[in-house]
Amino acid sequence: NGKLFVDHISRLKRARIAKKLRKLKSLAEVI
Repeated sequence: NGKLFVDHISRLKRARIAKKLRKLKSLAEVI
């Protein structure tokens, strides 16, 4: 059960990082 919770948190962090990277990529393309 605890492992599931940790896995969920790591997935959220990964999604957040991916979103930031996507934003940076789009900004780089604009410049």
